[in-house]
Amino acid sequence: MPTGFESRRWYEPNTATTIKFTGCSTDLTAVHVTLAKDISLSPDTYYTTAAFTNCLNGSTYTSTGNWNAHGNGDYYFAVNEYISGASYTTVKSLTVSY
Repeated sequence: MPTGFESRRWYEPNTATTIKFTGCSTDLTAVHVTLAKDISLSPDTYYTTAAFTNCLNGSTYTSTGNWNAHGNGDYYFAVNEYISGASYTTVKSLTVSY
């Protein structure tokens, strides 16, 4: 994933979101994952950024980020958004639950 990578969008009701990365590698000390709400014709809303580090320990290690419910809408996550110095990030598998 390049710096600033954005996932596909998904529709989510007013529920909490969990994002899990398993088996990560990057040239940073953490993979920074930010949940965002896609706002049509307006700037998107960005929520807390989670620093995923456990997934860097090997292909079977998982990092998990949890976000509270933020209302119905289209959501996505961004990786290493606005983080300078990252040239690559790979993830063996990921799961988004809501």
